[in-house]
Amino acid sequence: MAKKRVGDPWMPADEYGRALPVFTVNLLVSDVARSVGFYREVFGAEERYSDPDFAAMRLAP
Repeated sequence: MAKKRVGDPWMPADEYGRALPVFTVNLLVSDVARSVGFYREVFGAEERYSDPDFAAMRLAP
């Protein structure tokens, strides 16, 4: 799989990893934009960041 994003990453990987809550779920999808819409619409997830390769979503308790 080739990287689609152009430019610098959203934040350094180590910084992002330290900022994650205790429980996280990592989903691998072929269409990030479509998946972001789905999680927003179906689960009410908040989009914190997205690009063609990656999205960070938050589900409020």
